[in-house]
Amino acid sequence: MTGRTSSTNQPDTLALPVVFEATDPLPISAGPVLAAQAPPSWISGTAGFVRRHGRVTMFGPNGDRVARHRVGRRRTSWKPETPSRISGLREPTRRATGGPIFDDRVGGGLLMVYRGEQPLAQDPHRAHAILGTAYSDDGGDTFRDLGRIITPEVCPDSSLGSIELGSGAFVQRDDYFYVYFTDQREFGAVGNNLCVARAPVEEVLIAARRGDAVRWRKFHDGQFASAGLGGPCSDLLPGEPRVCWLDATFHEPTRLYLAVCSVITEWRHDGDHRWNHLIIGSRDGLRWSPPQPLFGEERHQSQLFVTIRADRSWSRAVTSDEFDVITTVGGGPSPFELTDATVQTYTVRWRPLDDRSGEATRSAQESGR
Repeated sequence: MTGRTSSTNQPDTLALPVVFEATDPLPISAGPVLAAQAPPSWISGTAGFVRRHGRVTMFGPNGDRVARHRVGRRRTSWKPETPSRISGLREPTRRATGGPIFDDRVGGGLLMVYRGEQPLAQDPHRAHAILGTAYSDDGGDTFRDLGRIITPEVCPDSSLGSIELGSGAFVQRDDYFYVYFTDQREFGAVGNNLCVARAPVEEVLIAARRGDAVRWRKFHDGQFASAGLGGPCSDLLPGEPRVCWLDATFHEPTRLYLAVCSVITEWRHDGDHRWNHLIIGSRDGLRWSPPQPLFGEERHQSQLFVTIRADRSWSRAVTSDEFDVITTVGGGPSPFELTDATVQTYTVRWRPLDDRSGEATRSAQESGR
């Protein structure tokens, strides 16, 4: 990924030489998982995966806590193991929980990107989302706050209402961490669908081991020069439909950055909205392809939260020809307030545009070298 594009604020999109297809979703929880449980055991955001000593553990955001789940290939134990809160929050933050995980194999710890909410004093029902980092020295039993890395451009006392940033999905490529977020204002109003910021991997991890965070830079006006805390950012995926939530990974077989996005394809006055998941790809993490729908038919129930199950936790990369997506499915008083939920998973596979030839496959692999 380069620091500057060739021309304008918005990099050109690209056409992918492959097609992605999804299987039908399958439930991986025994039945409805109620948010009223203490703590709730459904994934209220994007989760992270770590493989150590032959065991895969998922760290999922559960309300205002981080819960651990033991993971199998298709089923997960949804009874949280020793749920805990991120400790030592440096600024007033509610519901600080995460999230995508990087396995620091050199330092032995776990780096988490978490999503939190900065409450607005004049209206307790509104909040501005923030993204921060936290670090664990004990295998995920506890996480300590390192501080905020991304905040919206709009100041916290703005009258625009709640501002969302999404999951803080991040990918490690070469010498940098790249974190993707939405900067979406007022859930569906005009905002940014896909933004990115970056920071050097070595600097981030050295600081994390001593309990600090480094400065991240948002991509804006063709370069990574905008402040992560409050700076503007360019929209890498402008237009409709608006992205509600996303997760990202690097797909080794095709040498593509991939993101799966949840979207509302049709807003209805009766609340029976239509949902789909879209997949986009990029060779450099900046210029993204037009979205491809993963579901052949739009879904009636909320499909808000998405997690790509990466099998290489130290770079959040997928190495196999197929990968699983975990999604929280449920209904509530609004598309974004789930009162109950089930957890489902589906598998994404890819094929060349021309199945009769391997030229498209080889082209996709070579383009990333």
